[in-house]
Amino acid sequence: MKKMMFSLFLLMVCTWTYAQKWETGVKAGFSTFAMKDLKSDLERSNQDLPFEARVVTEFPSWFSFGGYLRCGFGIYSLGFEYDYNSTASRISTSDYSGAYHFDELLSGHAFGMVNAFRILKLGHFDAELSLNIGYLYTSMKTEEYLEAWGTVVEYDNSYYSDSYYIKPGLIVSYSWRFLKFGADFGYLWDKKGEIKSDSVTLIKSYTTDWTGFRAEIRVGVCLDELLHKKK
Repeated sequence: MKKMMFSLFLLMVCTWTYAQKWETGVKAGFSTFAMKDLKSDLERSNQDLPFEARVVTEFPSWFSFGGYLRCGFGIYSLGFEYDYNSTASRISTSDYSGAYHFDELLSGHAFGMVNAFRILKLGHFDAELSLNIGYLYTSMKTEEYLEAWGTVVEYDNSYYSDSYYIKPGLIVSYSWRFLKFGADFGYLWDKKGEIKSDSVTLIKSYTTDWTGFRAEIRVGVCLDELLHKKK
């Protein structure tokens, strides 16, 4: 996979010289996540506690942010994308004797190659099919807090994982002068990354899994049109 990503990067660099159109922009949206391993572990951890607690949050869907840079060759576009996703979980309880909570905080950084083919053009409207592939790095932090009869104990640990993803999708956009407004609908398949730590020995293997639906809006700038307007 790494060799394929490197080959695509070289291909993109070599072909950028012949690009007919350049576009860069930002995007924001909403994402769903599978996280099956972590959800199962969360339920087991809750059941193993010596006191009654409840799962308050279990890796919910959340907002995503990112950006992209791509160049066009007729109906085909090639480029880079970056997406940031986050999600979390919490087990919590409290009563007259004290309080307890256990949090898992995940941040996902996706770096990918954009591959898009225009399938329809009606005036200022475009429709494209995309198939993006890339690398996914996850940073994970756990925080545990226990207060009982005035005594407080706290623990926190850091973990990480890495994997690869494939994201097919549909992009619908509208061009106005040098600006491009659009919506992106897709589904991300995560190869799943094994959770690792440099400071903690893990007894059992667990994975992160960002697989799920993606829906984003985007605002882009067509650089060739912008530079042409300034001349």
